[in-house]
Amino acid sequence: MSKALPGKTGKEIVLQYVPSEKQLKAHLCDEKIILFGGATSGGKSVWGVNDMLQSCIDFSKNRVGIFRWENTIFENSTFKTLKEWVLDVPGLVKSHNKTRRSIILFNDSEIFYGGLKPTSSSAGDILSTTKSLELSCCFLDEVSDFPEEVLIFLFGRIGRWHGIDNRTGKRVIVPKRLICSSNPVPGWVKKRWIDNQLEFHAFIPSMASDNPHLHPDHVSDLRKIWGPELAQKLLDGDWDAIEDHESLFSYATILEAASRNIEPSPNDEIIIACDVASFGDDETVIGMRKGLHSEIMETIKKSDTMFVADRLAWYNAIYHPEVVKVDGVGIGEGVCSRLDQLEVPCERFIAGAKAFDEEKFLNLRAECYWHLRELFNKGLIDIPDDTDLHGDLASIRYEIQGDRKVKIESKRDMKKRTGKSPDYADCFVMLYSDAVSPYQICTSV
Repeated sequence: MSKALPGKTGKEIVLQYVPSEKQLKAHLCDEKIILFGGATSGGKSVWGVNDMLQSCIDFSKNRVGIFRWENTIFENSTFKTLKEWVLDVPGLVKSHNKTRRSIILFNDSEIFYGGLKPTSSSAGDILSTTKSLELSCCFLDEVSDFPEEVLIFLFGRIGRWHGIDNRTGKRVIVPKRLICSSNPVPGWVKKRWIDNQLEFHAFIPSMASDNPHLHPDHVSDLRKIWGPELAQKLLDGDWDAIEDHESLFSYATILEAASRNIEPSPNDEIIIACDVASFGDDETVIGMRKGLHSEIMETIKKSDTMFVADRLAWYNAIYHPEVVKVDGVGIGEGVCSRLDQLEVPCERFIAGAKAFDEEKFLNLRAECYWHLRELFNKGLIDIPDDTDLHGDLASIRYEIQGDRKVKIESKRDMKKRTGKSPDYADCFVMLYSDAVSPYQICTSV
């Protein structure tokens, strides 16, 4: 089955897209913020591209967006889908401006595409690209890669564009629609759509078996190779099966710690810790621990050493902690030097320093992260209910090396893999590095 449209030249434009039952359900959903999520090979990207295309067909002179967070990932994935279902369709496209990343269709509707992550983040404004958009609808492919605040801000940038309703010929505001796709992952996406089921939101699950265009053996072959745990997550799209066997922290224990309420006593020690932003789009995170209860005090979207040091000095004057711990490598050393000048009790945390137990751990970073893992597993701590913190912790990976030492994935490698630095997790590992003696808790590797 195909769909024929009248083109400008009088020739028909033939669209070959035939949605599956699940895709059609997602297309017909009338909520404003939709997640079509779950399994890989569930047809999510194809659905999103064609959903935006349909809006452009229904309303001439419309303007929509199709994005991923990283432009390089977009070019290697979503752009191929866009090319197949839009650019390669004879007669559908009037022009394609690759520099502007804009496709103008036969009816003067326009599709913007690419990555929304700013190419230059020296100012630390992750919304700088998003702020320039003026759209009716938008598709965010693999929305879990985006910061949550980009989704929230983008919702205010859509729904204000006028187009020509092709049924009536009248100029109208095109219906607002923000659609997303995602594989099952821990963090803000799961909390927003799966756990909390917020107003205006709709979640439509997808499974690989819902896609009729796959080879008959595709799903069964992957199930045999991947095994039951990975298949449950990536083939069945089960959001309760999101544990990564390489993850240091169980997502369940993270949520349990966030729901726990440990009241600190007046005599409990107070520790303040700060992970200083190393790169343009990283965040400086300041946290505080009272006994075994912790909280996020402030996040700063810049790494100006004087400003960060002044903020820490202020917290020190208000809360009188035993010590202020700061990541003392790179930019963090500048913050430490300023705190020394201000006579603030500052402890430099050197992640690459020798571990106390060198037989079990590659370095101090690995030892302290493993200690935090034990605190989680034993149900001893209380952390904030914060999706950025939870996502960071759930993304930390470890390995047991050939010499049986625990190694934690480096910050640089994690940023390369996920597109995000674990600033929140690094702050909290400093907060809890000496909470309860590690030689009483950290007993097994």
